Amino acid sequence: GPGGAALSGPKHLTTRYVGASEAVRAAAAATMPDRPQHARAIPSMVDMAAFDRSRRGRVRAAFGVAGDAPVIGWVGRPDRGTQVWDFLRAAAILRGRAPRARFLVVGGPDAGDLHRLADDLGLAGAVIFTGARTDVPDLLAATDILVGRSQGEGLPLETAEAGAARLPVVAIAANGMGAQIRDGVTGLVVPDGDVPAIAAAILRLAEDPALRHRLGAALHAQGAATCATTVVVPQWTALVDEVLAERHAPPPGLFRSFVQGGFEA
Repeated sequence: GPGGAALSGPKHLTTRYVGASEAVRAAAAATMPDRPQHARAIPSMVDMAAFDRSRRGRVRAAFGVAGDAPVIGWVGRPDRGTQVWDFLRAAAILRGRAPRARFLVVGGPDAGDLHRLADDLGLAGAVIFTGARTDVPDLLAATDILVGRSQGEGLPLETAEAGAARLPVVAIAANGMGAQIRDGVTGLVVPDGDVPAIAAAILRLAEDPALRHRLGAALHAQGAATCATTVVVPQWTALVDEVLAERHAPPPGLFRSFVQGGFEA
């Protein structure tokens, strides 16, 4: 359920608990009945400026993708049992409807089982496995649609990054929990395990550029308001200043000066 990690164990030695969403904050606060105000919600942080669509052509050419072929991406650890397996099964359904589409799996080790599944599904040549990468902003610039998990506990980092890249998201709602992606507003939400629904949502976006643009723009606006560096850093600065002030009354703005200096360097 929401905040599974937050609910584990007492928090009597915890000065502050920070969760990436209100659901996680509330779960942690429930384990701190004498000081629930010490559980805070601060979202994951994304450097919006790192996502530059002008790199799109160069990255796609490096992967041998034709200029107008749709690229559908997955970012995360491709471990057995994760939703990337359903992503590949959806890709197999789409093979006949969108033969020029390419499917990009970014992250984690080079999983042999996943390669074998792709081969068994007849996806040879259609799937690109990148392994772990440090240039995710560039890879998302080459992508048209992102498919990923959508958890009620918070907004996954890869979804926030999709917003920074102005990509529409097909959000797989895990365990039936409410998704942070709003269906038809900032993305399309499909049930966990429903492979035909995943494929149908991808195809809908692939065939509708106007819808892709509208959903991607809305997710970008949401990310700029909640996940951007300029929004999140001041929250951490204020929190650490608050904690330090409770201890030994350090010089005013000590941590703030350090953080701001680091980001301006």
